Amino acid sequence: MRKINFSVSSYLCSRIFYFCHYSLTYNQSPLNLEKMKMHLIASFLFLATCLQTSAQTQLLQASGKLSFLRVHEVGSGWGPSTDQLDAEVIIKFSNDAQKAYGFQLRDDKHKFVRQGMLDLLRDAFQNNYQVTIDYEISAGKKNGKILRVWLTK
Repeated sequence: MRKINFSVSSYLCSRIFYFCHYSLTYNQSPLNLEKMKMHLIASFLFLATCLQTSAQTQLLQASGKLSFLRVHEVGSGWGPSTDQLDAEVIIKFSNDAQKAYGFQLRDDKHKFVRQGMLDLLRDAFQNNYQVTIDYEISAGKKNGKILRVWLTK
């Protein structure tokens, strides 16, 4: 789970409010109050985990002319072990050579979309077109996963 859904956090907040309201209104027995505490703790822990996970991965955008385009075998990977991309297509922009971006080129449900992205990147590399990508990256990392690609002249 990379992004917290607003409805999930709203649901959890409503459950917490319900538990508090119910316990005050109906003067629950100690056994039910202990059960209620456990639900509250579990709800808070789940919400905290969602928020922490959400903060670790960011959806960003980058653009520029390509200075690097690499396609390699499945499982080859890219980058150091602490910041490795599990991707077969890797690009770098000429305006920021420190960062790399990539995506998988596998025989799965995303096969045709990713083949189209690779075709766009090849055209951009050959014709020196401006490339813009949306990508996900973890905080503190330099290698990101490409989600979308588009070209401009």
